[in-house]
Amino acid sequence: MMEQTLIDVEQGIKNLLLVVEQLRGEKVQLSEQLREAREQCEKAELSLMEQEDKYAQGEQRMQALLGLIKSAADSTAAPVAAAPVQPEVQPQDAPMAPNYQYGA
Repeated sequence: MMEQTLIDVEQGIKNLLLVVEQLRGEKVQLSEQLREAREQCEKAELSLMEQEDKYAQGEQRMQALLGLIKSAADSTAAPVAAAPVQPEVQPQDAPMAPNYQYGA
């Protein structure tokens, strides 16, 4: 019986060592997956920051263009002193010029 107990303990230890090796292998795989996930996260964060920068630049350009449009609209909408309008003289309203005939 003691012999069987030793055999069982030895087999149990071997099984535990196999489990430890499997767990170490899984740990390596999980560590690699974690590293890859972190790299993807970093790339996504950089991409997001680039997109935010592009958006901010576009927003600034749009605001600048709107400012130019508003400035142009304000300058064309400013009241301009109108020149006095002279009434158009019709031929029938014009004074008659004397009719000089030379040499007659």
